Amino acid sequence: MVVRLAFAGLVVAACGRGPVESALPRTAPAELRAEAARCDEGDAFACVNVGGALAEGSGVDLDVSAGVALAERGCDQGALLGCVSAARFADAPHAVELLRRACDGGFAGGCVPLGDRLAGGAPVDALAAWSRGCDGGIVSGCYAVGMAYLRGVGVDASEARAAELLSSACGHGSSEACRERGRIAWASVDPEERHRALPLLQRACGGLDGEACALSAEVMSANAGDPIEAAAAPSFLRRACELGWVAACDAPR
Repeated sequence: MVVRLAFAGLVVAACGRGPVESALPRTAPAELRAEAARCDEGDAFACVNVGGALAEGSGVDLDVSAGVALAERGCDQGALLGCVSAARFADAPHAVELLRRACDGGFAGGCVPLGDRLAGGAPVDALAAWSRGCDGGIVSGCYAVGMAYLRGVGVDASEARAAELLSSACGHGSSEACRERGRIAWASVDPEERHRALPLLQRACGGLDGEACALSAEVMSANAGDPIEAAAAPSFLRRACELGWVAACDAPR
């Protein structure tokens, strides 16, 4: 018997298949159809995976509303990644609600975007969310906390604390943190501290940060005592331009 079922606003035919699996075209990848079957059987993470594919048009026609519905189903069933996925497409209040559920539920990956959402109107809460993300091992959260201390967002500004946090985030692979730690070093009046700037900036440049490449060129050009470094500076400007740092494209070489 063929039963008519509603799924994400669409009516689909099911003949021995669940509503999610039935909603996918027969041409969908086998792996995705298998995930849909698991979603129909109650696997929350499978629902999130199918929802992500639909929301991004990966292997199937783009269907954001159906994708978000499945991501939220997964979220409701305890797959907190689904809360974060659905929040990407939600309006601001609902996005904050979803991200707070994820973060409060112990999913550190929800804490950093929650902080980003809160930063404009509730900086203290934003800092708390970023800190929870950092404590949960999310490096971008540590970078955000470092920048909060540098800029005085939700906390009294402290360049020393910012430098400490950014150094740690840099050491764990954040090119942005390496760049900002290098910028702090280059602005210092302490010659030893300034000497730390170039390795940090070059590390960030190697991590495909165009601004860091441009800053590396600036530092190298300023080092008149090292003609080799000064001669290499234009290559860093070219790299900055290639990476999309537009200001470097027209800079004199």
